Amino acid sequence: VSIIIPTKISVPISIIKNGFLLSGLLCTLDFSLVPQSEGNARRLVDLCENIVPVLEAKFGRGPRMLPYKIKFYTPASGSQGTGDDARAYVDGGITFLSTEFWHTEFPYDAKILAHELAHANQSFCYNTCPEYSAWLVEALADYGAYVAGYSDNLEKECYHFPNSRQIRLFNCTYKFLKFVEEKYEPQLSLKLHKALQASTYSDNLFAQYTGKTYDQLIGECSQDLDCGGVDPL
Repeated sequence: VSIIIPTKISVPISIIKNGFLLSGLLCTLDFSLVPQSEGNARRLVDLCENIVPVLEAKFGRGPRMLPYKIKFYTPASGSQGTGDDARAYVDGGITFLSTEFWHTEFPYDAKILAHELAHANQSFCYNTCPEYSAWLVEALADYGAYVAGYSDNLEKECYHFPNSRQIRLFNCTYKFLKFVEEKYEPQLSLKLHKALQASTYSDNLFAQYTGKTYDQLIGECSQDLDCGGVDPL
């Protein structure tokens, strides 16, 4: 199975300003907490408008109504966002960006925004799932950033497997999904995404979709240099 490596395509977007609210066709951003950063806020809306169609082409539209909402927040001392990242998080379908980082452009910020917008699209079951896989949720969000064209940034900053279950894999989790899609099931990420949304996810789905168990696939990936490489231990 051949999969084309995605590339970023930027399309000029018409943005409407109403006070401190910027609105495009698919995204809105409230920059009232950083009024001096309108220029960067406009850049973020433009990024969102270009990222969302790519995410929805891969995963479909999430259950929430448009637009994708972005707001700034002022973090409390020592606070963390999703995935132990203090820079951004998603809650109630809204993407929150820390005023400490997003008042200006910084390294990998477009990749991080794509990752968080993928979370906003997910609307997963979390505690109501019979089986909930935190690593997979983060892997799917990074996969969203990958299909949005940020593979170069993901080489420098990505979500890794937690050191649990004796997983012999120390590379980016999205590469595991990419590896399995290329070798066994091109629609794996979409199917797992839908299963999480429907509260029907379990590790057994890997065997159902690919003919290989999750642990077998992890073993194959850990022996592939492009996926996880070989455990040096």
